[in-house]
Amino acid sequence: MLAQPRLSRASRSWSGIAAAAVVLALIAVVAGPAADVTVFRSGAGNVTLAPASASQVRETYEHGAGNVTVDLRDITFPVGTTATAVRLGAGELTIRVPDDVSVQVDASAGMGEVVVDEQERAGVAPSFSGELAGTSSSRVLSLDVSVGVGRIEVTR
Repeated sequence: MLAQPRLSRASRSWSGIAAAAVVLALIAVVAGPAADVTVFRSGAGNVTLAPASASQVRETYEHGAGNVTVDLRDITFPVGTTATAVRLGAGELTIRVPDDVSVQVDASAGMGEVVVDEQERAGVAPSFSGELAGTSSSRVLSLDVSVGVGRIEVTR
């Protein structure tokens, strides 16, 4: 039997640092580049956002880490399509949508869980792409949602 080579303590330390760097790089790739229009900067902590009207819904929201809630239930959306994107590096992202709009959802996580209208996908790179019917087909909310590591929930 051949003897297994032993790694020095320094080699093991560098191996751990390299592994952590790879994980952080993967999170950065999955989270994607930040858009120009944001309502909050990348940071840490819990954020709740509830725009009062469709004109206040931003093109892109982004946050570094924490729990983010975007509550759109009290908005009367105009006829046509209103689009928004939400990006979270790590944590839990909840988006609440009104009953009277159809919602086109593209949601993905690098690792974690994606729950859309009680349909759950979990593991590495879970995603959901589909539509939630609303009481009005002439009003459409298009959501492009991603989390590097964590949980996404889109609910009415």
